[in-house]
Amino acid sequence: MKVSLVLGEYARAADGKLDVLGAGWVLTGTPASFGIGILFEAQPGEFGGTHTIVLELVDEDGHPVPVPDSDEPLVRVEGEIEVIPPPGHAPTLWVVVPLGSNGANAPLRP
Repeated sequence: MKVSLVLGEYARAADGKLDVLGAGWVLTGTPASFGIGILFEAQPGEFGGTHTIVLELVDEDGHPVPVPDSDEPLVRVEGEIEVIPPPGHAPTLWVVVPLGSNGANAPLRP
């Protein structure tokens, strides 16, 4: 499965499409609000199987960004996704599943 992420100011998934506003920023201050747009692209042969996903916010050294005054990660989401083609979908075409997630007032370092 191919996974693409886009960081922006706001993200939403609706009607099988992904909308990301203010995409492409790389610097922020605190507190920060952000949206993460994710596209899961499954090809034939990957349909119906369960795929584990983990989304976490890490710093420039690859370490999880903690909640201030804590060792708990600020952002860590774990789950599973199963891609099932809709009725009438051609068996040779990929299936794309969009997901949008937003965070508000995150205490991030600039």
